Amino acid sequence: MIRNFVKKDFEIKIDKPIEPIQCCIYCGSKHDLRDEHIFPYALGGHLKLRKASCKKHQDITSKFEMRCCRNLYKHIRAMNGIQSRRPQPKALPLTIIKNGEENKIDLPIQGFFGHFPIIHFPLPGMLRGKSKSSSDWVGTQFEVLHIQPNDPSLWLTFCGDRFIQELEFDTISLSKMLAKIAHCYAIAQFGYDRFKSWLVAMIEEGDERQLSFLVGCSKEVEAVNSDLHTLAGRIEPFGLGYLITCNIRLFAQIQKSPTFMIVAGTISAKDYSEFQMEKKIGSYR
Repeated sequence: MIRNFVKKDFEIKIDKPIEPIQCCIYCGSKHDLRDEHIFPYALGGHLKLRKASCKKHQDITSKFEMRCCRNLYKHIRAMNGIQSRRPQPKALPLTIIKNGEENKIDLPIQGFFGHFPIIHFPLPGMLRGKSKSSSDWVGTQFEVLHIQPNDPSLWLTFCGDRFIQELEFDTISLSKMLAKIAHCYAIAQFGYDRFKSWLVAMIEEGDERQLSFLVGCSKEVEAVNSDLHTLAGRIEPFGLGYLITCNIRLFAQIQKSPTFMIVAGTISAKDYSEFQMEKKIGSYR
């Protein structure tokens, strides 16, 4: 059960100042550009890539981010006052069954008994030796943690014999959102032209087979973190260059929250060497 959740800003460590991208990071368009948050604003994200998304791709990413924020993480966002462009609801719907009768009520947020869905993917298919055509999420585990009401007396006022809450495990929207976070992070770190991204097509229209090839979970169990979310990039030798992976942990203050692992793409040995040199002397292009 989740208690004493603390809303807190979190910091993403980027090794250089983030200059405006000046083109869409998904299609390269230079027209009608908008800012793109690395983490969704509705999940507490502040750091953004300026002039980095065209209207078409802003609409694409907004749709799956909205599905995650309003479905998967609806309760934990509302019950803990995480920032939103719209006012957070003061009550949430609940179906109560008492003496055989079913009643739908709006329960005040302070007394709401919410849920936090957890999805444990296997490792990305690529790291399990799968091919793009054979990758899958077989072995994925689903879990639900309950969120303790801030004011249990309100819950007791409305409680019945049973209650019903709808719960949606939207793996496609979640994995696209994770891919988008990893793609934005890699661009913030290395620049738009310096690495080869593998995620754009999957962000646009990836299905389960395609997404499971590059999106999964780490086997490592991380300790509770004081930050709201955590994000860390890793560079590992791969062929003649390096493989870029990102570890993302949403709601890292929750003990069982998984660490997602996303394969973002590759960077050549030459480009990575230049990046390291610029990082060392403090000069970035």
